[in-house]
Amino acid sequence: LFSQIQIYKPSTNSWSTMTMSGSNGGSVNTVFANNNLYVCGGFNLGGGTTIKSCTQYNTLSKVWTTINDMPVGVNHAAFATDGFNMFVMGGRSGGNVPSIGFDTVQIYNFNSKSWQSSSQSGSSIKPLPQARGGMGTGLYINGEVYVIGGETPQSTPNAPVNGVYSRVDIYNPVTNSWRRGPDLPQGMHGIYPVYDSVSNSIFIVNGGIQVGPSSSKIFLSLTLNDGGPSPPPPPP
Repeated sequence: LFSQIQIYKPSTNSWSTMTMSGSNGGSVNTVFANNNLYVCGGFNLGGGTTIKSCTQYNTLSKVWTTINDMPVGVNHAAFATDGFNMFVMGGRSGGNVPSIGFDTVQIYNFNSKSWQSSSQSGSSIKPLPQARGGMGTGLYINGEVYVIGGETPQSTPNAPVNGVYSRVDIYNPVTNSWRRGPDLPQGMHGIYPVYDSVSNSIFIVNGGIQVGPSSSKIFLSLTLNDGGPSPPPPPP
């Protein structure tokens, strides 16, 4: 695993690299807010152990700072930010292999520099309705966190087809409640959805369609006010 960050600058259409301070890991949970990059969890060098350490990089001062550990170390989780908090949903432990995931919801507040977790005794945070890992990036849209897809070993009780989830779970941090979104037409994992505010749509390009190493050329879009995702285009 590399302790390196690759940076793309659209204005110059160029890439640069930077060495990361602190723990280096794979499948980490990363968000950017208020001129700070937050990097938490993942699995360590060698890929055998999940870590819960966190670091913060300020893009103005160019200084790395170690921040409080996650309550539960996870890799392959869904992560997003509202600008005030970092949300880490689900994920799994161990190395870079599929395993039964967690339903844990972990929230880091940037101002108090503290974590809350649904796994903590007495916590009122509602856990992820379907425990799983392998989602990829989550999305924060209009006050809600979207957790899309994911995977689990096919030996898991009630495992989905091919061990890959098509479900979309949506969390409202204000009401501390979950609702179900429209399922994807194809179960997918290892995805990095993006949101376009102009069209009010989520786009997903490629992703795994079977548990473990797999790939696809699938393109999906979900317009949030039309009740469901559009069908994928014909294969190229």
